Amino acid sequence: MTWINLGLGRLVGAALSPFRSLPPIVGLSVVSLVAAIGMLLVFRATSNQQAIADVKRRILAGIFEIRLFNDDLRAMFSAQFDILRHNLTYLRLSLAPMVWMLVPLVLLIAQLQFYYGYDGLRPGEAAIVKVRLREGAGPSSGTAPAIALEAPSGLRVETPLLWIPSEREAAWRIGTQKPGDYQLTVLLDGRSVTKQVRVSAQVGWRTPERLEAGFLNEVLHPAEPPLEADVPIEAIMVAYPEREVSLLGYPVHWMIAFFVLSLVFAFALKSRFGVVI
Repeated sequence: MTWINLGLGRLVGAALSPFRSLPPIVGLSVVSLVAAIGMLLVFRATSNQQAIADVKRRILAGIFEIRLFNDDLRAMFSAQFDILRHNLTYLRLSLAPMVWMLVPLVLLIAQLQFYYGYDGLRPGEAAIVKVRLREGAGPSSGTAPAIALEAPSGLRVETPLLWIPSEREAAWRIGTQKPGDYQLTVLLDGRSVTKQVRVSAQVGWRTPERLEAGFLNEVLHPAEPPLEADVPIEAIMVAYPEREVSLLGYPVHWMIAFFVLSLVFAFALKSRFGVVI
């Protein structure tokens, strides 16, 4: 999974690099357009287009029947039942292409989350860094473990270690001094583990968590490789602020903008690609 994440991450990063200095909605619109074209092609290739067209005509005929026989209660109920039955058939016919689209969409959304889900740290701003130890890794007495955080030039550790025994978490506050990509280093039991930090206002990857290995962790958090299995750390977290994008002047979560734009592009282009949806 790590190699898939690495390859897909480089592809998404290269595709979004021309839009880094532009408002987030610009790059997100381009990605939505490409995603819409991809979904149309998959839908056309994996669905029974003739059957979908036929069932849509039957649904439309049922709607007309309700309007024509609105004074005949029995005919109206019969038409409504037919519409419901045809809608269920339409959902069944749409299921196969949806399944084919599910995995690529999940992988794409996981990548985009780290570009559009978090706002950047600016020089002079502070952030909280937390390290959560695995179950049983912390001292049983409740005293702080021998853990330390080191920051490179451009960042600084502003507070001493705060140990929270109930959460098995060590926390610090870091300060940012200048833009750049940095590696924080966590020292524990003679081992060192790094965590990426980005200080920039531009659109770019920002990964708030580096987690231990696991299929779901690697699917949903693809921006950094998982923590080594022999290190007793469950997660390293950097508190980035969440971001909203502007869609028609309204601030919304980026995923809402992505799906709205993808649907708009898909319906606008379906005739050009010869797809019945």
